[in-house]
Amino acid sequence: MILFLLFISYSDAVWQWPLESSGSPTSSFGEYRGHRFHMGLDFSTGGVEGKRVRPAGEGTVFKIRATVNGFGRAVYLSHDGYITVYAHLARFGPKLEALIRENNKDPLDWFGTLEFALPVTLSDTLAWTGESGAGMPHLHFEVRDEANRPVDPLTLQFPPLPGLSKAPLLKGLRFLPLDDNSVVNGNSQPFQTIPTVKTIQARGKIGIQVQAYAQGASGNRLGLRGVRIKANEKLIAQWLPRQLDFAFNGNAGLVFDQATSGFGPTRYAYTFDDRNKYLPAIKDFQQNSVLNVTEPTRVSVELMNLDGTWRTFEYVLDPQAKPLSEGPVLSSPVQSTSLEVFPYRDRLYISAGLEGTLQAPDRMMGLAAGDSLVYTVKPHQKTSPLIWRTASGNLKREVAWLGSGENVHLEIGHWTLKGKASLPDSVVIQEPANIQLMADVLEYQSPVLSFGRPGLPARDLKVSYDLTRVKNSRNTGFYSWSHQKKKWRYLGGTENALETGLNTLAPLVVARDIQAPLILKPKRHSYFTGERVVIPVIEKGSGVDSKSVDVQSSKGPLRGIYDSDRGWIILPPGSTQGPWTVTLSDRAGNVSRSERLR
Repeated sequence: MILFLLFISYSDAVWQWPLESSGSPTSSFGEYRGHRFHMGLDFSTGGVEGKRVRPAGEGTVFKIRATVNGFGRAVYLSHDGYITVYAHLARFGPKLEALIRENNKDPLDWFGTLEFALPVTLSDTLAWTGESGAGMPHLHFEVRDEANRPVDPLTLQFPPLPGLSKAPLLKGLRFLPLDDNSVVNGNSQPFQTIPTVKTIQARGKIGIQVQAYAQGASGNRLGLRGVRIKANEKLIAQWLPRQLDFAFNGNAGLVFDQATSGFGPTRYAYTFDDRNKYLPAIKDFQQNSVLNVTEPTRVSVELMNLDGTWRTFEYVLDPQAKPLSEGPVLSSPVQSTSLEVFPYRDRLYISAGLEGTLQAPDRMMGLAAGDSLVYTVKPHQKTSPLIWRTASGNLKREVAWLGSGENVHLEIGHWTLKGKASLPDSVVIQEPANIQLMADVLEYQSPVLSFGRPGLPARDLKVSYDLTRVKNSRNTGFYSWSHQKKKWRYLGGTENALETGLNTLAPLVVARDIQAPLILKPKRHSYFTGERVVIPVIEKGSGVDSKSVDVQSSKGPLRGIYDSDRGWIILPPGSTQGPWTVTLSDRAGNVSRSERLR
């Protein structure tokens, strides 16, 4: 069944797209961007700079910015009740450059923010596209209302864009049991399935994650313009991003599961479970109830494409259906041992690869190879050991309870979690790190701390590790596990204070970055603003500290800008002859220096 959405006109304004030959967007409004939302549309420039940018409507330029990070070079226009924003520009247009010079600034410098009032018409040249700030060459375009709240440009009276009618793709569904009486596919842990499986055994309160995206004209994966979940035609929950608010921009975890959403490749996991009880409400996210299966229930998953059409996928959740083979669980960055442990909610799902004995806080269990069991962690119990004894030796894990509520203070092993974090009850487990993972980059200084509800936002929660238990604190910090990339990503911390804030519940480890960045031979790259020299840098561990970049020439220091998207240092215009001396460090403090580069 396909329904059609009527585009809503917020005004009678005459709009035009900022690029004369605008193709299909490469990123949509309300997309996942880590812990925040994407507040506009992105347009490809074919991998090049220098495409002319024009105003989306007649108005007044009231602000321009030129900063190394973020939006890079950006222009802000006010219209009749609206604001439009144009970002990641290579260069400003002639009228703007003249005003910049009148303010004693260099148009090609990073001068910060300038405010003035410059009327513009539809035919004016605001700027030329580039890749300043974050991202590869593209144009980021926003429309905001008079209260500075971003709105979806596709709801306004812009000319039609090509390539919006491709059907959305549903890649998979993940069903989440939410309480002790809930079961999916015969057990009480998450179950992953593919869209072609139409009947799933389920009973009780069930959360749903929808792994889906809209297709761009050039193969890009874009966020959907809407997702709905219905049970027997009754609306359970929906996400219809039409107007967002910067005050809630850090709350994308209400809509997207942050463990299974990400990039490289792009994946979006729209999540409708019980997390809305713990997080601030967002205007365009609605959850009327949690899916509660007591009898065969027809579940509709409805996806809205970029052109406003809906595509519906139908499933049946049946308490009496026969369970299927188990689906995959989230990848785990722990040492591969003869005892596999998967935490979910308040339970540990344990599988034995060898014969052995498991000593839990309240009982001892003998397990044969291939045996499995479910161990429930009792609420508010003290940190307790799980000891696994086999003929080859003993292995110890620590488990604890992370209770719900605003005030958190949990000590497990040498880890401490504290602060204000509204979270559902779940288990926490300390497990041995897989020392073979990223062994050429990281040296592990702690066990892995894993959570029973990975992917949930963790607002104002801080984690620390006892520094006296670290063998070598030099170049040491926290790393968070990316289920998307299947690698450790640097989170923060210093050798003097191992403490950092959390954004998402994800496996954590303390590790030492043992590999300094590698500075390569310079090469030339043709930009719209002229040929530039770039110096590539390879960094696999904590990432390059952009503030540490120091470039010296025979005439003195140069202002080199580190581009994290491309992994290179961009030298300023006119700096085309070496030799150069480059010094920089990674975020963990490893320093690299290379002299007489040319």
